[in-house]
Order: sequence, then C-alpha cells, then structure tokens
Amino acid sequence: MLLGYLLAAPLAAQVIGEVPALPAGERDQQIRLAQLRGTRSSEGYLLRTVGTEIARVPVDSGDLVLLLPTLQFTSNSAHPWGWNDGPLRSGKGSNSLITLGVALRLGAVTVQVMPQLVQEENRFVRVFPYGVNQLPNRNPWANPFHPGPESIDQPLRYGDRSRSVITGQHRIAIDAPYSLRAGISNENRWWGPGVRNALLLGATAPGFEHAFIETQRPIATRYGSFSGQWILGRLVESEFFDADRTNDSRSLSAMAVTWRPNDGLAALLPEIGVARAVMSAERPALANAFDFLADVGRPFADSADAAQGRDQITTLFARWLIPAQGFEAWMEWARYEQPINLRDLLVNPGHSQGYTLGFSWVRPAGGGTLLLQSEFTYAEPSASLRVRPAITPYASASVPQGWTNRGELIGPSIGQGGSSQWGTLDWRGGIWRFGGALGRQRRDAGMAFVYPSDYGRREDVSVWATLRVGRRIGPLDALVEFTDAARLNYLWQSYDLPPEEGGWAGIDLANRTLTLTLTPRSFRLRTP
Repeated sequence: MLLGYLLAAPLAAQVIGEVPALPAGERDQQIRLAQLRGTRSSEGYLLRTVGTEIARVPVDSGDLVLLLPTLQFTSNSAHPWGWNDGPLRSGKGSNSLITLGVALRLGAVTVQVMPQLVQEENRFVRVFPYGVNQLPNRNPWANPFHPGPESIDQPLRYGDRSRSVITGQHRIAIDAPYSLRAGISNENRWWGPGVRNALLLGATAPGFEHAFIETQRPIATRYGSFSGQWILGRLVESEFFDADRTNDSRSLSAMAVTWRPNDGLAALLPEIGVARAVMSAERPALANAFDFLADVGRPFADSADAAQGRDQITTLFARWLIPAQGFEAWMEWARYEQPINLRDLLVNPGHSQGYTLGFSWVRPAGGGTLLLQSEFTYAEPSASLRVRPAITPYASASVPQGWTNRGELIGPSIGQGGSSQWGTLDWRGGIWRFGGALGRQRRDAGMAFVYPSDYGRREDVSVWATLRVGRRIGPLDALVEFTDAARLNYLWQSYDLPPEEGGWAGIDLANRTLTLTLTPRSFRLRTP
C-alpha cells in the first residue's frame, strides 16, 4: 500500500530502490569490496553516512529513493555481544533491527526519513550493581568501575526489561554554493578508514542529533581533492546514569578534512585525513560551533582544566587503496590528551594514544572472489602512566558521561580502554558465500589497576571464532553467522587458589551468537 502510494506521487518520475548503506553494515562492506575490485569510486568514503551515500545515487528533482528494508537478527546465549549495530543493544537473548525508509530530492533540498525498529529481549545476566554508598550517587545499573575521576555513562546492563523502540537515521539537507551541503540529521557518521573500529565517530551508539556542513563532492585542485564535514551535535545521557536532569545533554563540536591525491599519484600516496572533536558538559548552542578549535588543556592531570567541563580527541588517518592489485591498507591514530608543547610531544609521543592498523586483499578464486581482511585496534591506557597521569580512553575527568550517546560509545566498538585483533577470510561467488573469522578482545584494561570485586583482579578477555554462509534468495542476500566465544575472567574476576592448584582460576563464560542478516538488492522503476 505504501509503495503504491509513493509510486502514484505526481513528483516521482521514477523510483530507485536502494539498500541503506549503514556505516559498517553489510551494504557498506559490499561498497568497500567494489572499491577493492575497482568497480566503484572511493571518493568521499572516509567521511560517510547513509545520506552521503544516498547523495551519490543519480536522481532528478522529484525522483524518489526507496530505502529497501534490511533485517539484522542476533541471539546471544550468555552475555551482551555485538559490533557496530547503532541503536541496537545486543544483549543476552534475541535482538532485531529493521531499517527502511525513503529519500526525496526536490530541487536543492533532500529529505531522508529512515525509521529503524528495534527489539531487545535483554535476558538476565549477572553484573555488579552500582553501590548504594558509592559516590557520586548514580543509578543501580550505572557502571560501578568508573565513578570518577575516569567517569563514563556505559551501563553493564540496560535495565532488567525488554525494549521495543522506533528510532531512525533521518536527515534534511540543502545544497549550497561552493559545492557545500548543509542540514540537520541524527545519522551515524563514520570518520576514518576502519572496518570494525572508528576511533572518533563510528556506529556503536545510536546516531545523535546534529547540524552539519559538508562537501557535496570532493573539491578538486591542482594539488589533489579535499572533502570535509563539520558538525555541532547533542549527546544524550542514558536513563541508567544518574537522577540529575540538568546534565542530560551536552555538546559535541567536530570537524574532519581529507586530502586525496590526483589520479597520477593515487597508487603511490594514500588518502589522508585529520579530525578533531571537543565535547562540552554544557548544552549545545551556537556558541559551541567552533569548540573543535578550543584548547581544553589536560583535564585528567589538572583539576583546573577539568573544571572547565571540556574534553577532546584528535585523530589522523590514512587509507592506501590499489584496485589494480586488489589491496588496501589503512591506519588511524588518536591522541586523547593534547601535548603540553612540542617538547612534550617529542619526549613522549605515545602518551594517551590509540591506533588502528588494517589491510584487505582480494583475489579471483574458484569462479568468485576471495577476501582476506584483518584489523588491529589499541585504545588502552597509555604505558606512560608509570611516570604521569593517563586516563582510560573515552572515559572523562571533565564530562561525567564520557564519549557516549545514550549509554554507548560514539567511538570504537571495543569500548573504553580496550584493544582487539581480528581477521577474516571470505569467498563470494555468484550465489553462495562462505567464510570465517578469528578474533580477540581485551575490555577496559584500566581495570587492572583497581579492585572491581572481592576476588583477584584479572584481565577480561574474549576470544572467538566465527563461521558464516550466505546465499542469494530471490531479491535478497541472506547471511547467517555463528560465533563461539569464550570470555575469560568475566568482569575482571578470578578466584585466588593455592600455588599447587595453579594460583588462580578465572570466572569464565561461554557465549554463542547466531546472526541473520537479510539485505535486498537495488532496483529502478520508471512510473508513467
């Protein structure tokens, strides 16, 4: 009925059915593979949203883009487990995310309405409650390991009830002079070249409300082409943090710029980018527009700087793509505290840093394509903490909620103070797809320096193996994945044992995850 109404709209000269390219989603991975094969341009890809990908679809004024529905279903047997699933909090039990919508271009204006339907069972899993006498006073579901000064709004469990909610990735934009585009949105933005982890803006948390100015297309010069995005956004506290309603929202001012070499140098030089964000504890206002340029000091090391209520992250990233060889390599480097001066940077360049390194390689094989891909991410507390204060990345000493939106990290999927190593091997043919992955993740390594429980402290580490099979079924691409994971020393717990019995034994959990993803294929339909 809805499709029939849309097709009958007098402005709709044609309907283009497109699959939402959610950052780090299945459609996004298909786009990345096409870039590796050399069948799709990678211009503008390092700063992407659903809206920037829809803007690439060739449409005339009045044409309608139907965002074909996609389904992601995840079932966890023992504890929360999920990667880059936006508004979905993949807890224990069954979880589903359905994404659909429409986009319409009218002259210089584009309107995108993209609802997302979320369902979470949120079955019981044992966690540590926030202490009744713990200071500051917070919700019982708040993270008890980060009350301060390394504070963060990331509940260990999102309450004790199931959740059904409708959210979305909406956007209104208008084309402006000088190849710019401006508007308002609540989309997820992914900045950087990472596949599983983005160090500044990614897809782990729900998208947040923001105003933006971005380039419509790369601006070409004799020295290469430039793309950029500026945002002024509103980050929201989760319902499981505290009872103070005066600090429920805070501002985020950020800007990113990328440089891409001209075609003659593209095989020799990578595309590079720089981004900086400043988060403020105050509610967003026009006065915060240029906060990304502000000097926030070193809040964790200096209480006077912390009292300003601001924090910052700066990132540098690069992607080297060689389609002729079916190869790409990428890196991203983050600094969570700005250096005191040039001498400080030279003496201790690794202080408060995080990084991601990765590569992809494709080759024809067996009538299809073989993809080898790997990514390492490190965002643990800096080793320089031996000689100077170093905070757990993404927690904050100046903004109590840290770098989160609605209780989830706006940055990497590994969480605050974590690290991960991951690799996958995938074969894709005309109809079938087979593959697998191996990975390891260490959670919140700063917990090695505190006592989270009465038991001995040990590092909380997950290791996992994934098998996947996919098949085209009519107009759909279906993908089924099964992951068998062992979480060692769950919530940093272990029992002390006599030396003859090994010294200690961890409290381990086995988690099995079944994921089903249904992704439709695009179509074009010309109306009378």
